[in-house]
Amino acid sequence: MPDHAKSTDFAQATGAQTPAPAGPVAVYLDRRTCAGQRTCTATAPTVFRYSADKGYSEVITEVVGDPAIITQVHDAEDLCPTQSIHVTS
Repeated sequence: MPDHAKSTDFAQATGAQTPAPAGPVAVYLDRRTCAGQRTCTATAPTVFRYSADKGYSEVITEVVGDPAIITQVHDAEDLCPTQSIHVTS
């Protein structure tokens, strides 16, 4: 199963409200408020990674244009327990 399909399944199982994809989008993660729960890395693994050394997630793809990945990013934003992810068009 492709990674984006896995993350979409995860998002659907957890109740994410996915808006219609529009792109490209810019992704920002506020490190000051990130609690390192790794929800984003499970939801959008091509955009976020967890840094065990730092104790929080990081954005590895700052601008996303692929509609499937945009959906994942919006899901990650919706599911973030600390609301540390911000997505802008």
